[in-house]
Amino acid sequence: MLEVCLQARSQLKAEVEELLKQTEEADHSELPDGLDILVELKRREKRLSAIVEAKTEIERRAAECHVKEQAEYGKN
Repeated sequence: MLEVCLQARSQLKAEVEELLKQTEEADHSELPDGLDILVELKRREKRLSAIVEAKTEIERRAAECHVKEQAEYGKN
């Protein structure tokens, strides 16, 4: 699950970079029909934030499981 979050985060970061590049180019040319770069950036940034939160939660749970496993191991 953590790997999926990291892959999605990388993909979204690449998309944000591409949108920023398109924003810079937009000053010099026309945008594709229906493309609102600011809306797309906000949408991707929101998704990226959700992925970061999910990653943090996954890591917290993994650490919690590790502590429990260590405690169980110590009992044996």
